[in-house]
Amino acid sequence: MKLSIITINLNNRDGLERTLNSVQAQTFRNFEQIVIDGGSSDGSLDVIQGRAETITYWVSEPDAGIYFAMNKGIKISSGEYLIFLNSGDCLASTDVLANIFCDENPESDIIYGDTLRKTPDGSTELRATPENLTPFAFYKFRICHQSVIYRRTLFEKYGDYDISFRISADTEFNLRCLRAGAKARRVQFPISIYEGGGVSATNIENATAENERIWNHYLEPSIREDYERLAYLDAECRRLQMAEDWIENAKRKPLWFNIALVCKWQWDKLVQKKRFFPDGRATLRSAFWRFPRRFLRNAKRDRQVSGSTRPVVHLYATCLNEARMIPYFLKHYESFVDVFTIFDNCSTDESVKMLKVHPKVRVVSFDSGGKFDESAILWIKNQAWKASRGLADFVIVCDMDEFLYHPDPESLLKLLRDREYTLLHTNGYEMASEQLPEFSGTSITTLVTKGVPDSKHYSKTLLFDPDKLTEINFNAGCHKSYPAGTVKAYQSKDVKLLHCKYVDRDEVLRKYRWNRGRMSANNVKNNLSKHNMRSDEEVMATFDRILTQAETVI
Repeated sequence: MKLSIITINLNNRDGLERTLNSVQAQTFRNFEQIVIDGGSSDGSLDVIQGRAETITYWVSEPDAGIYFAMNKGIKISSGEYLIFLNSGDCLASTDVLANIFCDENPESDIIYGDTLRKTPDGSTELRATPENLTPFAFYKFRICHQSVIYRRTLFEKYGDYDISFRISADTEFNLRCLRAGAKARRVQFPISIYEGGGVSATNIENATAENERIWNHYLEPSIREDYERLAYLDAECRRLQMAEDWIENAKRKPLWFNIALVCKWQWDKLVQKKRFFPDGRATLRSAFWRFPRRFLRNAKRDRQVSGSTRPVVHLYATCLNEARMIPYFLKHYESFVDVFTIFDNCSTDESVKMLKVHPKVRVVSFDSGGKFDESAILWIKNQAWKASRGLADFVIVCDMDEFLYHPDPESLLKLLRDREYTLLHTNGYEMASEQLPEFSGTSITTLVTKGVPDSKHYSKTLLFDPDKLTEINFNAGCHKSYPAGTVKAYQSKDVKLLHCKYVDRDEVLRKYRWNRGRMSANNVKNNLSKHNMRSDEEVMATFDRILTQAETVI
């Protein structure tokens, strides 16, 4: 049984040398080494030519990218099985291939195992793979191609890597094979070692876009929703398993050790918070609790005294220079919301002044260091509403350009309460108008009536029962949530979420320019809120497209 080891390289001399050393150290010898170099100019050719006797085939010429080069290697190879060990990657041990191919006639089409990742301090961390290789294994996760060995007939039957994908072609090929019934076998040990900083790690935005394209092709929308929920449940199971392992380990440690560990954990959490509040202000959590629940209790008491039978609703939102939208926002919600808790991120316009004069509003100030930081906002939306437990029938968690619409909201709320629904699904729309006039008492739903459906971003949950749900679990951007607790959802075509971002051309440009210059390092590093980095031309193209496509919604 012959193995083809294909190595792709471009200007990574030292990494190429480590890879070739790792291959030559193997006790298993029935392999061929193929090197596809993209025309390196850093001395890589010296390394290749110096090892010509151990390299079966090599070529050095410009090519069209990693997967183009890998396809080139596939066509040249003659082994029954293939592994792609690119420059910088190493095999995990000298006998790893011998252990994999101890069976002279393996039946598997795909052989895969764990991967070790080198960390900046020189140590390694394990990236485990699932016991069974199914399409879901590639959803929200990446299985490192360095630790996957393919039977060459897979490429003959199902084609080469799709080079229209520059980052995720291996994921697409794996799904193609599994969908066709390829048999996979997992070995119980790491196959390879890789270093961080590869193409997928440094191009997260493009990798995400390619993965979206892949899954939109392979999954129906309804199945995609199931995958999203399954991914969340899988992450929760792993988190709970880690907690259980921690507890079992703690039982074997002395008391003083556990106390010290908990203190360190709390300190790390504090340091993490200070990342969001570098100016020395109180952390967001303490800033919020400085406003006692008495404010919320008084609202409930006033409702009881008035004899109102409508469900109690508390609303939580964030604000940054929203003076233009605030009057419309309060006008829309004040008829069925009892308390507004608005987290203001150091607005410099009239926002705070306008909010404070409203009798139902309380303002909580926080500072994310003068930057727009998605992580701070995410914490607010996932945690702040818990203050309404025992005090409200429902909470609304939204942005100040999001308007929950129903022809008769009071009847809707009573229906939800009486039939014990715990959350409300909405039908999302991106609303559009050329200009939004200064507020003069008219509701925004009277002025802005056209939009386009946007189920991807705005068909989401923003109203729910704070007592029945234990967590709402919004993701970054808060376009999806994965609620935990007693979940009983109500959905109707009459319930709409109107996103009023593109309702005034000048205001849209102002906001994008403001946010573009205030993106936090955390946002940039993790590709959060990347839509804010679009140019004026791109923003206006989107605005014009939505305005052109808009149809009457309400």
